[in-house]
Amino acid sequence: MQTIFQVLHRDHDVQRELLKNLSNTHGDSETRRSLWEILKQELRSHDKFEERYFYSALLFDDEVQKLSRHSISEHKKIEDHIKKIEETEFSSPGWLVHLKNLKSLVEHHLDEEENEIFPVAGQVLERAEKNMLARKYKFEMEDSFAEQVRH
Repeated sequence: MQTIFQVLHRDHDVQRELLKNLSNTHGDSETRRSLWEILKQELRSHDKFEERYFYSALLFDDEVQKLSRHSISEHKKIEDHIKKIEETEFSSPGWLVHLKNLKSLVEHHLDEEENEIFPVAGQVLERAEKNMLARKYKFEMEDSFAEQVRH
């Protein structure tokens, strides 16, 4: 049985890999467009369900509430960067500049979660809760991507 930390860490690795691969694309290519759509869906779904199933379980504990709120505010910054990239032509040199800014922000955010929030949250959440949150999060993520494929 996986815990919420294992599931989130797996998604963090996916995000890092997508960002790395996308940073190596050039111009208005099919590869860039395709990777961007996957990354955008991954980030938006991850942030939404992480807030719903991980951070909501932590907001009631004084010890992790401040860290949780900070992390949730970073999700808003990530979304703002996504919108900025969406407004930029794929062929523009500015597109890659915006992507690199997003990459830096996301990687900082993921490192902060894994190194600061996860250890503290691991002390707050009960084992059964860690497993239950993982199941709910995984179900929503899988359903979100299945919905995307249907449309």
